[in-house]
Amino acid sequence: MPIQFRCEHCQQLLSISRRKAGGTTVCPSCLEEVPVPTLDAGEGEEAAEGLIAKREAAAGGAGETRRGTRPVDSEDEEDEDWNPSRKRHQENDAIDMTAMVDVTFLLLIFFMVTASFAAQKVLETSPPQEQEQAEEAGAGGGAPGPTIEDLEESSVIVEVDGQDRITVDGKAVAGIHELREVLNQKLVGEQKTEVLIQAQYEAKHGTVVSITDTAMDVGMQRVRRLSRKGDP
Repeated sequence: MPIQFRCEHCQQLLSISRRKAGGTTVCPSCLEEVPVPTLDAGEGEEAAEGLIAKREAAAGGAGETRRGTRPVDSEDEEDEDWNPSRKRHQENDAIDMTAMVDVTFLLLIFFMVTASFAAQKVLETSPPQEQEQAEEAGAGGGAPGPTIEDLEESSVIVEVDGQDRITVDGKAVAGIHELREVLNQKLVGEQKTEVLIQAQYEAKHGTVVSITDTAMDVGMQRVRRLSRKGDP
């Protein structure tokens, strides 16, 4: 049987295992440290409590249980240490994962949105041919292809020299912005829908790509590129 005694501070009836005899415990009612009686004193207190219980039952208060009293239901519960402070610590040991889940979803949405911005524009095109190779391809066997003279008559000729200077049909162009206006005029006024870019070997690749993008933006249907050697 467990030891039953009253708290010396609030007179709360307490019950504790016999192994705690002579030690201390914490009162669940006033949270004060209370000494546990020895086995002899506990047995005398248990008899006194039995007499008190009989008097309370005779007075009609046998069905009332004081707040904080821990009932003992079986012999297996005698070995359990009832420590209310330890129970409160166990309840506070849980980690709230709500904030971590929110941050994870925000990062997921961020990477999904930024991944679409990182997509690079790709322009499928064939490598430029030298002027001599283009003429040989047009004069070779099989179906005859257009010659350079034919392309020059039906296309807008854009030339790029070794210093990235641009000319359109022999007229100098200040830059990409002016090139856009000139190509638009050629498309509307002269009904030319193709562009032939003749770039020297020393010209920068970025300049040729910018000219190609500009021609496609204004509505040109086809863009050809032709590389040529610079003046000796």
